Amino acid sequence: MKPGCATTRARWSDGAGKRSLTENHLPENIRRFPARCPPAPDPVAGRLRFRGIRAAEGLIFEPDLMRFSDLRLAELFRSHGEVVDCRPVAGGCISDAWRVQVRLVARIDGPVHGANPPGFVDETSGQSTVSPAAVERAFLVKTKTAAFLEPYQREVEGLRALAAVGAVRVPEPIQVRSIGDRAYLVTEWIESAEPNSGNGAFFETFGRRLAALHRLSVGRRIGSDSDNFLGASRQINRPSDSWEDFVAQNRLGIQIRWATDSGKADVTLRRDVDRVIESLGDLLHGRAEETCLLHGDLWSGNYLRDLDGQPVIFDPASYHGCREAEFGMLLLFGGCPAEFFRGYEEEWPLPSGWRRRAEIYKLYHLLNHLNLFGEGYLSACRRSVGNVLAGV
Repeated sequence: MKPGCATTRARWSDGAGKRSLTENHLPENIRRFPARCPPAPDPVAGRLRFRGIRAAEGLIFEPDLMRFSDLRLAELFRSHGEVVDCRPVAGGCISDAWRVQVRLVARIDGPVHGANPPGFVDETSGQSTVSPAAVERAFLVKTKTAAFLEPYQREVEGLRALAAVGAVRVPEPIQVRSIGDRAYLVTEWIESAEPNSGNGAFFETFGRRLAALHRLSVGRRIGSDSDNFLGASRQINRPSDSWEDFVAQNRLGIQIRWATDSGKADVTLRRDVDRVIESLGDLLHGRAEETCLLHGDLWSGNYLRDLDGQPVIFDPASYHGCREAEFGMLLLFGGCPAEFFRGYEEEWPLPSGWRRRAEIYKLYHLLNHLNLFGEGYLSACRRSVGNVLAGV
């Protein structure tokens, strides 16, 4: 279902059957103003995502009227301070997302370390002192039903793993918890400098940083200790000694089985995907044997350019695998110009034939979209599997 422009959209819209909040569903305490509607993108050629405060363009939230109790924000930030502002932002197709401004409690413990600004309490320490001035900090809050606590926990694990490599900035995870029937993930808020597109220097830096992430985490490990999630879809990361077996079982095999069982895949698609699985040894020939830490879901909605012009990546579905798998989503929906790939190759060149092999990982993500969003992705899956079998 492609998004229309008949009403003001408060959160997101992306052309793949994703949900959007219209004026008809807004709380009464929100003042409505005219807003520009985004164009409806092709669900296969690209996906559209707004970031930051601009995602709430046309809507103004009045803090004194905001029913913070409805979002349980007061309880969520009780140990941090007072919530003074809240507004919806682009959170993707799964969670509700909010930019929350908090006036931090006026206590600090000695020098401030790390990313926490003055006003945070170091609970591992003893003494605390009074801060001379109130400090405000913005956070990103994502929320969904309590059943989504596990996906949020896996996301935090991914953010921490990526941060540990130190090659690309990621948002600092603050807390993940359930309150009543809702699950919450809180991370630091990072302002984005728009637009990303058309900035060759940024994309060249982004390519170099991604290559550094891969190179600095290189090893032989395949998979992860736990599964994680691509949107609402579980991503199976069961460790394996063979990359070909991992792709066959945990990537293509599971997705085509889900699509067949739900009636989304026809007989022809099932047959052709099975042919790909049977031929993976030949189709993946030429790749490098080493593996590395992957973001796992890197598309244009999961990276931004911060106010210093540096890349930031978020919403990971991380695991260890062949670095060429990272380019499945990037080639589908990444929106990255030639400068990005040039920067990557200058930092760590890819083996010959990587684009042909990356079609296999594009197929994986398209099958996942077929399972998530339905038959609108069926023709794209057919084209992709045809390209794989033809060696395009």
